[in-house]
Amino acid sequence: MPDDERQCDACKTTCFLSAVSCLCKPNILVCINDINQLCSCSPKKYCLWYRYTIDEMLNMVDALRERLDLCQKWKTLVNRLISTDHGNLIDFNDIEKHTTSGVLCLRDDIRVKMEEKLAEAIEYRQLAKNILKRIARKEEPIENNNNEEDLTKKKKILNDENKVTLNDINQLKTRVKSIGITFHEMNAIQTILADCLRYQDEIKTLLQSDKLESTDVYSNYIERSDQYNIELPIIERLKLFYQASVWYELVQKSLNRTISPSKLRSLITSGQAFQALHQQIQQKVTELQVQLQQLEYWDEKSRQLTKE
Repeated sequence: MPDDERQCDACKTTCFLSAVSCLCKPNILVCINDINQLCSCSPKKYCLWYRYTIDEMLNMVDALRERLDLCQKWKTLVNRLISTDHGNLIDFNDIEKHTTSGVLCLRDDIRVKMEEKLAEAIEYRQLAKNILKRIARKEEPIENNNNEEDLTKKKKILNDENKVTLNDINQLKTRVKSIGITFHEMNAIQTILADCLRYQDEIKTLLQSDKLESTDVYSNYIERSDQYNIELPIIERLKLFYQASVWYELVQKSLNRTISPSKLRSLITSGQAFQALHQQIQQKVTELQVQLQQLEYWDEKSRQLTKE
């Protein structure tokens, strides 16, 4: 029946679910609330009109309950997203899962905000994929021109160009936090970054040690840096310590045999580049300088005696 034919004769409200009529007035309907205004006949003559059966009504109630529960969850999700407090980020998959069904629960202005957030999330997710691809990159083959030195230089240049900086990752983290949405690619980056930062902390502890370690120790840490295609400034300092350790071991070997003044001067000159790194290097350079002075003194003495 059209809406205007299902109006309560008393209150003019459209009767959606049920209505009552009487045999004395078959064309007149009233709602349940206005049943006393229908007529003066006995209720035995009344006819109850209904749109749905009890079973159908129960199914409708269950469906409405599910819709209400969905809207409540979506409302909570939306409130978290449009708020400025993004302490706990929302997973992108959760938003995608609820977007189609939850859009019916939103006002137009909120839906526009949500669409803007999702567009940003898709953009940042692509950035995260690109960074993850660079971090997990495999070495590309380089044309061999039979020059090992040139080949090594080319590899180093390519690796340096492909490396992800900590600034790249931190900028992405800031952007992701600003929209309150995260995704599994970002979680993968965070896991790799956490492992990389633990490695960096180990290096810091190593370089702050009172003892200058052997070349093997430093070289092992340098080799581990190949696991991460992330640029860590501390690696360059680690390489300096490795070079300093090479110099220190060379000095130790040289002092076990007769050494010329020119060799001593060469060791002192090369060692001065590292003496600011570690106290042991500084002490060893000082020892070499004292030894050189003594050697020069006795050389001069021997020349004088020879002349006499």
